[in-house]
This record gives sequence, C-alpha cells and structure tokens, in this order.
Amino acid sequence: MNEVLAQTLAYLFEAIVIAIFGVITYYTKTVLIPRIQDKQLYEIVQRYVRAAEKLAKAGKLSKGANKKNYVLHLLEASGIDLDNEILNAMIESAVEELDLKATDNP
Repeated sequence: MNEVLAQTLAYLFEAIVIAIFGVITYYTKTVLIPRIQDKQLYEIVQRYVRAAEKLAKAGKLSKGANKKNYVLHLLEASGIDLDNEILNAMIESAVEELDLKATDNP
C-alpha cells in the first residue's frame, strides 16, 4: 500500500513539475520575449532618431518630414517591417524624449 502511495505521489510530483515548466515556457514566449523585442526595437528607433537629428544639425538632412522619412528608411533597410502607425508612434516618442533631454541639458 505504501509503495503504491509513494509511486502515485512521485507521478503527481512529476506532473506538477512538468506543468510548472509549461507555464514558465508559455509566459516566456508570450510575455517576456515580446517585451524584450519591443524594448530592443524602441532602442533602435531612438538610435536612428538621434542620427537623423545629428544629420539635420549638420545640414545634411532637412528638418521635418525628411528626418522622419530617413528614420523610416533606416528601419526598412534594417528589415524592420511593422505597421506604420506603430513605427510613427515610436518615432514620435523617441523625438519627444530627445527634446526633453535637450531642454533638461541646455
């Protein structure tokens, strides 16, 4: 009887461990990896926005829409193919952050 109980508990423990690993794997694939990828994408957008700003300051790129088109071109050349609305929001956010940093550190 004790042997059957011990074996049943061992199987139950194994099933629980497998279920926990399944939940961890699901969470990693659906939550963590997309968040990391979004953060990395946003960092790329920030880098390209800073490059466009520097080129504009140096007179090599006209201001306004051309800077945005330059960033969109770099993203496309990098193989980043997302909805333009998402990319535009990321670009606008990166520009806003850059502007805030410029006013904080004149």
